[in-house]
Amino acid sequence: MSQPARHNRPPTGRGPRLVARDRRRLSWHASLALRWLLVALVGLLLVGASAATAGSGAQPSLALTVFDEDIVVVRGERFPASRPVTLDANLVLTQGDVYGGTGEITSGPDGQFLVGFQVPPGTVGEITVTASADGVPTVSAKLSVSVAGEPLPTDQPASPPPSPATDAGPAAVNYPPPDTPYVVGPGERYTSVQAAVNAAPEGATIYIKNGVYREAVTPKSGQTLQGETRDGARISGANLVEPGWWKQSGRYWYFDTPWPLRGRINSKWDGVTPDIDAQATDLLHRDDIPLLHKKALDQIGPDDFYIDYSAKRVYIASDPAGHRFELAVRKQGVGDGQRRTENVTLVNLTVEKTATGFHEGGIEMDKGWTVRDCLVLGHHGRGISTTVDNTIIGTVTPFTSPYPGGGARESAQQGRSGSMQVLYNGSLGIGGSGWLGQPDRFGHTSTKQSETTTAEYSNNIKISGVEIGWSNSQRFSYWDEGGGIKLLLRKDVVVENNWVHDSFGPGVWFDTNNRNITVTGNLIEDNLATGVWYEANPGPFSGGVRISHNTMRRNGNDQLGMNRNFDGRGQYGGVFLSDSADIEVDNNFIETGTVGGFGITNHYGGSRTRPANINVHDNVISIGIPTAAIGFAIGGNNIRFDRNVVLTWGQVNPDSVLFSLGADTFPRWRSTHDPNAAIAAISPPAGRR
Repeated sequence: MSQPARHNRPPTGRGPRLVARDRRRLSWHASLALRWLLVALVGLLLVGASAATAGSGAQPSLALTVFDEDIVVVRGERFPASRPVTLDANLVLTQGDVYGGTGEITSGPDGQFLVGFQVPPGTVGEITVTASADGVPTVSAKLSVSVAGEPLPTDQPASPPPSPATDAGPAAVNYPPPDTPYVVGPGERYTSVQAAVNAAPEGATIYIKNGVYREAVTPKSGQTLQGETRDGARISGANLVEPGWWKQSGRYWYFDTPWPLRGRINSKWDGVTPDIDAQATDLLHRDDIPLLHKKALDQIGPDDFYIDYSAKRVYIASDPAGHRFELAVRKQGVGDGQRRTENVTLVNLTVEKTATGFHEGGIEMDKGWTVRDCLVLGHHGRGISTTVDNTIIGTVTPFTSPYPGGGARESAQQGRSGSMQVLYNGSLGIGGSGWLGQPDRFGHTSTKQSETTTAEYSNNIKISGVEIGWSNSQRFSYWDEGGGIKLLLRKDVVVENNWVHDSFGPGVWFDTNNRNITVTGNLIEDNLATGVWYEANPGPFSGGVRISHNTMRRNGNDQLGMNRNFDGRGQYGGVFLSDSADIEVDNNFIETGTVGGFGITNHYGGSRTRPANINVHDNVISIGIPTAAIGFAIGGNNIRFDRNVVLTWGQVNPDSVLFSLGADTFPRWRSTHDPNAAIAAISPPAGRR
């Protein structure tokens, strides 16, 4: 992220330093180019001004004045001496658009402070500044401003996107307005979410009326952020691209961005192919769908974009007419980078389109957070990052007719829009890692490949009733992180009744030292790689994993894998068990179709956990090509199979290589491994591939 431009007037003295929360920079709405000035403006101090101190007992005061036509000066008095003061400024334009930013300043020894910020040309509206500090009441002041120049671009609340993927429709949940004084919206007391958060105490509810709030939000512990309607109340990390900004040059269209760009965040992995610039965080959205970032101008097609960072110019290769474009430039939606805000609830709102990096989330959950009935849309990195005691839940489940198990030879389970959706996120829909440079609170080390092996710990994570779709939109190489859900170093996790689909990578992935995991009742389909991947998990400490009563269809497609092909380990298929132990896989319906990979497979690489204590029973595997229904490359210790059914499309060939472990035909498989196994022919299901 670039530094704000410095003001061209020299300061009159060394003034107080304003510290912003986002890497010591202020998070103003970028299209306003509002810039805090690190100036003292000593000459503006009134003669005979009070030198009130913190010990005077007087109430703090705040005053706003205009200096040199386009600088608003904020003056505070009678604050606690030499203590941090949080400033929240909001600008409401006459058109009704709302902008804002937050920062901190340290008061002087006399309890006073003085700071200014520049207002860009064309600003006509009212500015409200709120100041808060520990031990004194919150105070605010307002000032009408009118600065000559071209009018500022306006932002309109986003309309529901045309794609059914982001339309809650009948799944929307009706939440009555809460009884709270902290109401956000045009014409309300608070015109930005962060202003209401700052004014409210811990544990309060902030009610967000419909509109687009282009800001980053850091709540306080115990607070609830509730939207008026889920798709109407939107906290956005993106700025609106005005239609008139586009210019055509040959086969390209471009605009020059007026906002600071975050640029590339280096990570171990980049795009799955060399032309994809997955590390560049600034993400262009067309009609709420992210485009794919390419590394060179001549590489872009109709669904791609390119940024010339030296010129701050954004290019596309299709006519922008009739479309709405937004550019994600803020690194945070809702969260606290310091991991110190606990027990927060987000309900019935949208958090969308941030410029997050590879391991960063648009929602950064801390301990005890809940996200309920929300839309989490289009973040460059993860949609949501989890930690400890987290719940992500939808009231309306995103599918019909769950699979009953018990050997049923068809699953009527079909996906639909639910009330909690995590869609079109750049790397993962939902992630969680124990080694991101921030100490976790559950008793194990936070280095990449090591963790405490003697101490108990618990994450207590529940993901229930969530649609997670079109994840890894920026095509990160999913060999490290990319897909629907990926959790690392986690214990006590329930993933139930979700619809995980169309991810460029695995559907659900537990990678390295996860324990006591339940994956049940989910619909997992049309993901590039395996439906459920359980990798490098040794299994003790209160259990391994149970994968039960799920429907998995058409997971694994080497035609979409670009530089990834089928291999003997089964990353393309229904369930992939890699270097892991203490596993039960039961009562699942797995349809590989004609483009999917194996049904249920395992792999042992020789250096991690040897397969042991694996029970595979009562599963139905429907296959449309001659591939391994059950493909185990090594026996391991205590590997059991019972009552598994294989359905072949068209006809049964008992000599087909449908099994493994030395049993290359069905009769040999039944006689040596699964005495109650069955095989049958079915007609190819209508409309299936």
